[in-house]
Amino acid sequence: MKRFIFEHSGSRFLGFNAVRIFGLALLLALFPGCEDNNDTKIHDPGNFANGIFVLNEGNWGAGNSSVSFIPADKDTVFADLFTAANGEDKVLGDVLMDMVSVDTLSYLVLNSSHSVVVVNNKNFEYVGEITGSVNNPRQAIVYNGMIYLSQWGNGGEVLVIDPFDYSVVATIPTGQGAHGIKEIDGKIWVANSGGYVYDNTVSVINPENNTVERTIEVGDCPQNFVVDYKGDVWVLSSGYTEYDKQWNVVSQTEPYLTCIDGETCEVSKNLQISSYSSPTEIAISKDRKKIYFGGGSGGARVWEVSADSDELPSGTFSDLSPYGFSVHPETGNLYCGMSPDFTKPGSVIVLDNEGNRVKEYNENIGIGPRRFIYVSR
Repeated sequence: MKRFIFEHSGSRFLGFNAVRIFGLALLLALFPGCEDNNDTKIHDPGNFANGIFVLNEGNWGAGNSSVSFIPADKDTVFADLFTAANGEDKVLGDVLMDMVSVDTLSYLVLNSSHSVVVVNNKNFEYVGEITGSVNNPRQAIVYNGMIYLSQWGNGGEVLVIDPFDYSVVATIPTGQGAHGIKEIDGKIWVANSGGYVYDNTVSVINPENNTVERTIEVGDCPQNFVVDYKGDVWVLSSGYTEYDKQWNVVSQTEPYLTCIDGETCEVSKNLQISSYSSPTEIAISKDRKKIYFGGGSGGARVWEVSADSDELPSGTFSDLSPYGFSVHPETGNLYCGMSPDFTKPGSVIVLDNEGNRVKEYNENIGIGPRRFIYVSR
């Protein structure tokens, strides 16, 4: 049974020991049989094949990232899969940014740990770790069997990694602070968020030769992309904030929502979102006709705009202030990761396409839930 990824944001248990043992027993019941973890190419993929992984960033510097799992046919949330499979003395790492899968392995991107942790899909047991050239990694995609990993290190670049021997087969310089990454029509698009300094560009990589073939100027500090029903690319830029040595704000530039023509790669719309705080999250509706934007650590709400509109909405889609969100590819519901702060567990609130709450998960979600991985058989 293979896993099909549709999309790629210290948990606390109720009665920790009893629930942890029950959760692990159930996971092992779902994944019968054992294999040698030294063989990184052949593993039973297990039964994480129908549900949602919640990636909990954890608190920076605390090393308490975690992964929760919401099965599609149950209301139970399984907390901290990595600790459940590997023991309480084994921590996942510092600031979990992303997760991708190749065949029967999953690769978890740990920003502040400067590593990619590899687990098998049978029971989330530790297989290995990719370090070396990995420096402040951000997000990843899989294309042509290779992992493309964006990172802030070395001024901003994308590493092309062989997922089985962990070798770096190519290093592609981009703009500063390579962050959001997405495959669009056979090209790899990278949002250069500025990283430690400043940038306002998108790099388009040709994966045939792993070089940047086009650079597109957008708003300050671009974060990520979605593609609408016409094939146009929408980029959310959060704006640049300058601080003094005491972290007081010195100046700020406006955030923008930019539409790039999918055929010409020319900017067709550049919508200033000055009244929307500094949003960092963007998602697309199931029919790809509505763009959702907002969220992040700045307290921004959630707005939606039609892909055909030249104007931004006056009202919010939701008054929630999620840390991260994305759209379920089958239901069209918006999954919002809520983070009250970075010392307490968060929650997940599910909204329908009218902005109404349809479900809420308050137990076994970790600290700083931000990204969601949707899987189905």
